[in-house]
Amino acid sequence: MQEDIWIRLPDEGSRCEHTGLSRTSVRTLLEERDPSTGEFFVESVYKKQSGATRGVRLIRLSSLKAYLERLADHQRGLRWAEHVSNPDGYRFDEVLESFELFSLFIGPENAVTLDEWFHGSLSTRRLRILALLAAGVLKIDSGGGGERSV
Repeated sequence: MQEDIWIRLPDEGSRCEHTGLSRTSVRTLLEERDPSTGEFFVESVYKKQSGATRGVRLIRLSSLKAYLERLADHQRGLRWAEHVSNPDGYRFDEVLESFELFSLFIGPENAVTLDEWFHGSLSTRRLRILALLAAGVLKIDSGGGGERSV
């Protein structure tokens, strides 16, 4: 097994040699947490020598790469089903944010009430996505190619 590598934050004005991200972007990723567990997605440590005024932030490269891969998988993993008509070119996030659009795409046989949309079982983004999957509006992309926007 390959030894885990710890990297430093990129210098100001430069990019990470492993990801191409700016220092600010990497720092932003370091602050993101899993909402269900509260754990950080990217593992890092802060090391400061005794008596020193500043320390160094070290990042576990494998956890950073794994998080970026999960983001990419999520972004390309859902797409509109081929049979769904979308002549107005609505984006996926627009449909999730609008009750009227959501109702249009899931169809009358899968009707949801306004109360369910805001307060009931479909109140979270994940459950709305599941409803779109169940109604056949979305498909999970089995191909690994190229970027897709949903």
